[in-house]
Amino acid sequence: MPIHLTTTSNSRNALGAQGRAGPPGAQLYALIDAAQAPVRRALHDDYFPMAAFGLFDALPEQDAQSAGPYLLPLNPEEADHHARIDWLLAAELAAPCVVWLWSGAGREALFAHLQQQLIASLPGGGEALLRYYDPRVLHQLLADGVLTQAQALHFAGPVARFQWHVPQRGHFTFTTATPAHHAQA
Repeated sequence: MPIHLTTTSNSRNALGAQGRAGPPGAQLYALIDAAQAPVRRALHDDYFPMAAFGLFDALPEQDAQSAGPYLLPLNPEEADHHARIDWLLAAELAAPCVVWLWSGAGREALFAHLQQQLIASLPGGGEALLRYYDPRVLHQLLADGVLTQAQALHFAGPVARFQWHVPQRGHFTFTTATPAHHAQA
């Protein structure tokens, strides 16, 4: 199965008209790094009415959730959809804190897969937290060749497309396959 890495001029272009564009049949999500200042402030100010799901939930890292990753479903039918998209676009330019992703799988399946990817096995037998929800780390994994193509496809799982911004490097889109394939993954 081929994978594609492309660059775009900005996230607004990659997201398309008002944040609706994406692979057919795929739901748009934002994976938010709450350790970054713009997101910490927003969570502290209750900007997101906890429709965001903490990936550290029920993990040993749960006590650090306030600085951990959140999965935020973005539904164009919700009244505040455009305001959320605009805020997230501004936040990602202020700090590397947003990874956009599209998936044809349900939220629960996507959440479970993303949560499983948080822990990396080390060569010596230990484990470490993999901060892939930080766009700079995701860039190293998917664009700088840290993962092989087979590893990248396994890592992506039900995600059909990732998109992120890295300061001084640009905006990137990593596409794996059609959402229909990923809904069955």
